[in-house]
Amino acid sequence: MNVINHCWEALFQGGHPGLTVFKSTIPSSHGAAWDKAFSVCQRIQASGEMEDFQGTARLSRMAVVQLQPETEMLVWAQVPQATGVPETCVLVEDLGGDGQEWRIGRAVLHMKAGKVPLRVCNPHPYPITLPARKPLAKVTGISQQDISPQRQLVLRQTGTNTIEVDVQMVNADPGASKFVPLFQGEGLTQEQQSRLDELLQKWSSVFAAHDEDYGKTSAVLHQIHTGNAPPVRERYRPVPPTLYPELRTLIQGMLDGGVITESASPWAAPVVLVRKKDGGLRFCVDYRKLNSVTHKDAYPLPRIEESLTGLRKAAWYSTLDLASGYWQVEVHPHDKEKTAFTTPMGLYQFERMPFGL
Repeated sequence: MNVINHCWEALFQGGHPGLTVFKSTIPSSHGAAWDKAFSVCQRIQASGEMEDFQGTARLSRMAVVQLQPETEMLVWAQVPQATGVPETCVLVEDLGGDGQEWRIGRAVLHMKAGKVPLRVCNPHPYPITLPARKPLAKVTGISQQDISPQRQLVLRQTGTNTIEVDVQMVNADPGASKFVPLFQGEGLTQEQQSRLDELLQKWSSVFAAHDEDYGKTSAVLHQIHTGNAPPVRERYRPVPPTLYPELRTLIQGMLDGGVITESASPWAAPVVLVRKKDGGLRFCVDYRKLNSVTHKDAYPLPRIEESLTGLRKAAWYSTLDLASGYWQVEVHPHDKEKTAFTTPMGLYQFERMPFGL
């Protein structure tokens, strides 16, 4: 049953104000499917309207940025007019005007949940301070069909003071190459650089393409051993109504990423929202009651001293930083309902191991 097409026509082509116009004509067993389709249609419609969107990117309420003389830094800014839009393509430009001390790097990028990364430059020989809620850049919605990246700029250091610039044609199909190296090996020959590129392309699936690319493994399943303990549940903790849009965006992002699903579990843990340094919200779940009835595992952890001793004769050292230690290991099917958490928007459970357990 393709509910999306019917839902779309009734909502946006027929001019009906909402789902209730036709919901009474469908079987009750399909109600949940219609609700989900309605939510999808709303997000797609909102994203489409963003192509003619114009707004202003501001620092968050909690962020104060200090720019040192003649430096550039990356800061996250919020676009209040686009808080409810999941993801869209935008052009960011400098505000201009007299008296502006900073400069913004003009760029085309993806805005997700109303947040955009900005390159902010201080060209002056003295430091400047950007206060919270400071307007920084102009944001204009554009269509992804208008973007056709067919050239790639490659920089290679060929000498102590020499950099070779090479412009190459690339396939505009985003599926043709998932991973493009973001760095060039310093001091490598052309053959070595080519081998490095091939190696990175071969193992591109292990690299995170963006902040929400957590990866997933089923090599091991996370189990929660609670024995015969009855389910523990708590009411959701009060959330200020002003945070509802951000909370909905966080939940929808986890649903879209397959991290969580809707739940009918007898277990329920409350959500705790913590404001981060960049002004965004950190989504946490208080699993203390669940942990209190969980059988503890005393499996030995490796000792750092022994690991360092084993490296003493190595000639080459390499490091890999895990993008996220959580949301990657699949939860055992029998234990998924134990990870359920409650919010003002409903009850959900994790498909992948969350932090706090």
